Amino acid sequence: MQILKNVLLVLVVAVLSVPIGSFLGNLYANLFNAHGTFVNMASFVGIPFGYELLLPLLLVAFGEGKSKYWWIGILLIPAIIFEIYFDLSHIYFPILLAILGLALGWLASKVFRQ
Repeated sequence: MQILKNVLLVLVVAVLSVPIGSFLGNLYANLFNAHGTFVNMASFVGIPFGYELLLPLLLVAFGEGKSKYWWIGILLIPAIIFEIYFDLSHIYFPILLAILGLALGWLASKVFRQ
């Protein structure tokens, strides 16, 4: 049952990454003044950002078992590789999003479990 719940959470992350990615892509474009470049496709560029924020958040908050941290680590590898390949100079932005997701997930787990 643990695996099924974690897989379901990963599917929810994949679906929610698209609408949240549009917002995060626009935020990225505004923060780094990346208008008029490839970043104009903000929803496409923001999808990995949404994924990197939501995956740790939802798996820490609602995932089951100690293996949820392995899930997070392994499933973030493709997103980080994507970020390194396309924008190494701003790699700290997705890393900060992942850390923010971990912190918010931990906080949510403490709130919802008590």
